[in-house]
Amino acid sequence: MSRVVVTDLVPGEDATSADANATVNSWNAAGAAGSIGAANVRQEGIDRRTLSAAAQVIQAPPAAFADCAIAGSTSSGALTSAVYALIVVGSNLQLGPMTDLTATGSEKVMVRVSVWFTADPNLLVECILQSSADAVTWTDYSESYQAFMVDRTNATPGDRPPSANCVGSYTATVAVAPSASRVYWRAAYRVTPGGGGAPGVNVYFQYGVLSVEEYAK
Repeated sequence: MSRVVVTDLVPGEDATSADANATVNSWNAAGAAGSIGAANVRQEGIDRRTLSAAAQVIQAPPAAFADCAIAGSTSSGALTSAVYALIVVGSNLQLGPMTDLTATGSEKVMVRVSVWFTADPNLLVECILQSSADAVTWTDYSESYQAFMVDRTNATPGDRPPSANCVGSYTATVAVAPSASRVYWRAAYRVTPGGGGAPGVNVYFQYGVLSVEEYAK
């Protein structure tokens, strides 16, 4: 661990080069290779924003950080799907192919999603993160699964304005070992109409972000 010691110059006394050099030498020692530690970096004090080397944080091909994140704000409009389908909010919440991912024990892939939505009453909305080798067959990540429902069993039939039934937002993170066989990621949803009152049929997505990062341990 490194720590900088500043040698103070005493007011009223002659300053010597040794006084100044002591502080300079302390800075040089503290910044030497292998000297960074708990004394000068707090726990979890660095992340992607403070790193630029590709050895620490992955850059998806062809090598731009922008290729690791996708975001959109446009409303999806009314959607219904009985099977998992891609969430689209002006932009597809899908990334890939991430062809430079390699399976090693020293790295970890972090996938994060956040999307805001509203839904008709009594509609079960299920969201999940998925990966794929070909963008055709998708694998679910059960730890990212979340289900939402607005209970309106006593609502007046036909009373289903989406703006009045805000469900909230879906946010999830998964951490997995990198694998060259899974090179696409997407945020997906499916809906199931509920019974009683005024069962809903549509969900409306907006303001979504999907990002993929690979960290070296």
